[in-house]
Amino acid sequence: DARRGWAGWQLHSAAHWLSWKAGVSLHTAREQVRVANAVTVLPRIAYAFAEGRVSYSKVRALTRVATPHTEESLLRIAVQAPAAHLDRLVRGLVRQTRTPDTDTDRAGGRWFYDDDGYLVVSARFRPEDGARFLAALTRAEYERTRTDETGPDTPEPDRTAPAPPNPVPAMLAMAETICAGAGSPVVSPAADVLVHVGPDGSPLDTSDAHLDDGPGLDSQTLEAVLCTASVRLIRHGRLGPTIAWDTSQRRPSRTLLRQLVIRDRC
Repeated sequence: DARRGWAGWQLHSAAHWLSWKAGVSLHTAREQVRVANAVTVLPRIAYAFAEGRVSYSKVRALTRVATPHTEESLLRIAVQAPAAHLDRLVRGLVRQTRTPDTDTDRAGGRWFYDDDGYLVVSARFRPEDGARFLAALTRAEYERTRTDETGPDTPEPDRTAPAPPNPVPAMLAMAETICAGAGSPVVSPAADVLVHVGPDGSPLDTSDAHLDDGPGLDSQTLEAVLCTASVRLIRHGRLGPTIAWDTSQRRPSRTLLRQLVIRDRC
């Protein structure tokens, strides 16, 4: 890696070369290259690894936090502790070294539609926010699957139950609750689902029906969407760069605000 011996056609790093030559995943290759570079400045850990006193799993964990000044003390713990215990210790040390700003920057998410038209959501939470999110999923799953009305004989929910292994139904239940109950005094854009239809403007025209910034809809899906929602037909020709506002009105009307939300997404 130091002399760029991996450089070649369609190869961008030593990890890509290792993934190709050794037949491992790119994530595994990146970790192995990271560990290999780290032990070049950690001679005690490298020597213990060469002697077989610590496993690769322990070395991988140590190189996340070890420095030339701390490697000796960490190595003494690693020789005696199981790998799982060492992983927990390292995670705690990593959290202690984070600043609040850095921790916030690492939290985030993204979403996109895959080739099959499914929405894929990926998120990264801070530990305390993630715990609250899992608690909300657990409660949503309990409410979604609960059948008996609340009464004196209704058992209390298991507050130690883990989050559902498949969180999608619970997330949909949470979304339905927000859309139904969290109304805005003027307009609630989060509760609106925009479906673009064909050029003739008919909701039943499936020639070009698709979700806003999303995949196309077949006739069966479009029919299901129209049957389970209140439909408002909006003609985009009226939503130009300027929306007229009668100056005799002190405040914009609900229709005008809804048009602004649809046009500007805010």
